[in-house]
Amino acid sequence: MRQSGNDDSGSFVTVPSGLIAVYKPKDWSSSDVVGKVRNILRNGAKREAGKKGKVNIKVGHGGTLDPLATGVLVLGVGEGTKMLQQYLSGSKSYTATALLGMETDTLDSTGNVTSTEAWSHLAMSDIDKALEDFRGEIFQVPPMFSALKRDGKKLYDLARQGIEVERESRQVTIYDLHLGEEPRKLPEFSLDVSCSGGTYIRTLCADIARSVNSRAHMTSLVRTKQGPFVLSDCLPIEDWTYETLCKEIAEVSARKDELPYVSADLKPALKLKVEEAPADEEG
Repeated sequence: MRQSGNDDSGSFVTVPSGLIAVYKPKDWSSSDVVGKVRNILRNGAKREAGKKGKVNIKVGHGGTLDPLATGVLVLGVGEGTKMLQQYLSGSKSYTATALLGMETDTLDSTGNVTSTEAWSHLAMSDIDKALEDFRGEIFQVPPMFSALKRDGKKLYDLARQGIEVERESRQVTIYDLHLGEEPRKLPEFSLDVSCSGGTYIRTLCADIARSVNSRAHMTSLVRTKQGPFVLSDCLPIEDWTYETLCKEIAEVSARKDELPYVSADLKPALKLKVEEAPADEEG
């Protein structure tokens, strides 16, 4: 909706405010998705206002997915960004696939092999039995290739320089853990996991393999649920248009009384000013 402002230097547009679940494509970082959605909303607002200039729209995500991973990524737009902390710490569900025999520095298939160990002594039943020790409250050492910080520097930046620092183990909760349906033949195995925020599925795969005297790295990861959002709620990349994003955000906001983590005080719309660009600037 376009509204004329009282100031000749800009116009106002109304953009929905709240939450939306999108399907994160493989090889995209979570920040890539945030930037893409923000640009779509900004450009759409400028088109609606009929101006080139600047418009400030806050967009954030509720929990990092590695570039290798796909699936549910919850985004906050406008006031929805204030609710993202609950999604960062809240429960999530995943389906992961791992390959026995090799561990990598990243603990997934994007890294370099750091150790190998035989797996031929194992049966799928051995993996299944080992899962018993990884349910409930467990401790994990975060991987070096992670966005955690040490002295203001992200661990993955240090890791890319060949620097490894000591990391303290952290307690996480595995609410549910069992073998996935496919694949059902070693050296590959899959896991269906429901866990607390802060859980590293890469680390879980590696630790399970080590517990049965082997090594493993994760080869695929799909986040299947985050908070109340499941895969069927996610907007695929081909539908990331200004009109569709606004429609989806408005529909989620209309359900705010049904959804956990969504404030009843959420303002369902933002009135944004599109500043007029100087004559010598491109819009």
